[in-house]
Amino acid sequence: MGSVTEKGPQSLGAAVSMILGDTARGVMRFVQVDPDTCVMEGTIDGLSPGAHGLFIHELGDVSRGCASCGEVFDSRGQSGGKKAGDLGLVTATEEGRAKYRLNTSRIKIWNVIGRSVVIHTAEERVACGIIARSSGLFENDKRICACDGVTLWDERDVPIAGPGRSRLKTHVNTNATCCDSGTAKCDV
Repeated sequence: MGSVTEKGPQSLGAAVSMILGDTARGVMRFVQVDPDTCVMEGTIDGLSPGAHGLFIHELGDVSRGCASCGEVFDSRGQSGGKKAGDLGLVTATEEGRAKYRLNTSRIKIWNVIGRSVVIHTAEERVACGIIARSSGLFENDKRICACDGVTLWDERDVPIAGPGRSRLKTHVNTNATCCDSGTAKCDV
């Protein structure tokens, strides 16, 4: 893993993507833990049950939804074969939730920041989000949270979309003071 400081281990880069579609919502996190390993972890809610393709696309343009994300990213510039941006399949449960974790040497975080993550069915692109640079592990003690008080890192245990989200009134992070006045700002 990267260097270690008083605050903990340092990554070689980190990124996050908020994935949005007509019904699907999710978060993907990326951390380059060493020069050869990128760890990707995510949770996506609101998908139809079953398998969905998970891809990094070459463009970070969501101005026309997932249609403007370009082709699947391939850092190797090869034609044919599996592209670097083909991350495999995620399987959504009957409730529409898919969890994903992958350690890969096929992509480097510095090559995917500014591109997009796209979730595919066999027929169409159903959700997408831009991959944005983020603070690495232990590099920023600020908390990002939704209006219900669930922080970005706690959301993996609670649905982002669908009927299960309403349970969040009882799942409030006691370390965060979020949206006390009804604004979409976390002041921790």
